[in-house]
Amino acid sequence: MIQGQTDPKEQLNKSQIFVTSAGYKGTFSYEKLIQLLCMSVARPKEAMILGGSWRVPVMEGLLSKNFVRDLREDGTFNEDSFEREYESH
Repeated sequence: MIQGQTDPKEQLNKSQIFVTSAGYKGTFSYEKLIQLLCMSVARPKEAMILGGSWRVPVMEGLLSKNFVRDLREDGTFNEDSFEREYESH
């Protein structure tokens, strides 16, 4: 408000968004995922988890299928890393 006062009718938004690839046990991303998973079950109106893979961006034209193919054909390709980063496993 003009005189440095807070408006009691203002709604506060304390949303948090975490974007990460699937993490290893013991890492922050893994621990946060488990915490939010439990919260989404206990309080579904307050928390949710969205997973993803490379397939949706390819279908929507946001990622080239050739890019994914090239990743798989690269000499440094590792199936576990690919599944973690591109399949959310």
